[in-house]
Amino acid sequence: MNPRVTIILTIYNRTDFLPGALESALRQTMTDFEIIVADDSGQGIAGPICDSFHLPEKIRHQANPKNIGIALSLQMALKSARGDYFAILNDDDLWDPDFLASLVPPLDQNPSAVVAFCDHWIVGPDAQRDLAATEDNTRRFGRAGLREGLVSHPAAFVIEKNGVPLAMAALIRRKAVDPAVIVPEVTGAYDFWISCQLAAAGGGFYYVPKRLTLYRVHPAMETARRRPNGFANHFYIYSQLLDSKRFPAPESCLKRRLGESLLLLGRDHLYYNLLPDARGFLRRSLAQAPTLRALAGWVISYFPKSLRIRLGLSVA
Repeated sequence: MNPRVTIILTIYNRTDFLPGALESALRQTMTDFEIIVADDSGQGIAGPICDSFHLPEKIRHQANPKNIGIALSLQMALKSARGDYFAILNDDDLWDPDFLASLVPPLDQNPSAVVAFCDHWIVGPDAQRDLAATEDNTRRFGRAGLREGLVSHPAAFVIEKNGVPLAMAALIRRKAVDPAVIVPEVTGAYDFWISCQLAAAGGGFYYVPKRLTLYRVHPAMETARRRPNGFANHFYIYSQLLDSKRFPAPESCLKRRLGESLLLLGRDHLYYNLLPDARGFLRRSLAQAPTLRALAGWVISYFPKSLRIRLGLSVA
């Protein structure tokens, strides 16, 4: 018999936090699940840790023979998932024991719903909860005051707030997601991309106002690493949404978000002194959705490098 839930635990190049993540998944009060450890290290580094739990019937180590990127690694894991629902857990995050028990019933009771999601804690490297950062995060992503139940306008909630923490605080109906839509271009923004795809398809989003996940902030986290093309995935996503004309959000909103992604690409290329590319992105941002920030970036790109470095706007 297939399990109710497939837990996809993603890992790339570190194992420090993996035992804790696995333990939090195994401690779930709802026990009808399987775990796929999607190991994209190219070296199978998670294998010994998975074996140490001595639960081959529960934990499946799926090691990619070479690094293929988080999006394709997730796609491969989803193709082999057997559960009615699936949830994604990053190797450095943790779940409350009632995470699955709280999110499975809303999907069982609402056949039109494709996602059930909750709020989460912000914690440090030692998993200590930061209340102030958590409250700020809840407000920032539009979950403050959001009542339990189906979100009234999922597409607006996704685009305006990016309010669904799909990568570690959501349960998704497996049949609602075609693995083929998880393309390599979305890279680490795969969670936002999946949320957009689900919203475009018209499925319901059910919110459970509990903090059932611990999102760990630490120096080695992937989102803390700055790079010139760090926002290329967002540019790809907003371009695709605009071109497809199937996303139920105002075109002006999508164009604004596309302009913001171009601005961020311009900013990061400017930081790394890639001036022709930086000016190109900033010029396109101004054409798409003119802002003072984009104009300021364009002007700053003509400052002498020494001045930009002193201002902290470029690396040496």
